[in-house]
Amino acid sequence: MANITIGQTDNGRSLPVRLGDLIRLSLSENPTTGYRWDIEETSDILELQQDTHSSQAPAQPGRASTRTFVFRVAGAGNIKLRLRRWRPWQGESSIEERFSIDLRASKEKNST
Repeated sequence: MANITIGQTDNGRSLPVRLGDLIRLSLSENPTTGYRWDIEETSDILELQQDTHSSQAPAQPGRASTRTFVFRVAGAGNIKLRLRRWRPWQGESSIEERFSIDLRASKEKNST
């Protein structure tokens, strides 16, 4: 199992992964404005393991922070992972930014 770290600079990329890999995706957000990252589209072969929010101390209103998602590759196939930064209660018109990555998951387990 490999630990793969991706971030905003990986937006639009395509990446090979293997069964059992853990994918850690970290994106900047500012939840005090109401805008936060949310999963828009994924596949059932990519299991969400963790969704956390962290900021540098001391936490202050308006200070940028990081939303981190951890996924486990649970099967083989092509995965479209799409996220949106938005205000959920305001709907689609509030989307400020999108993140997208295509994962090609092989059924061969990673030995590392």
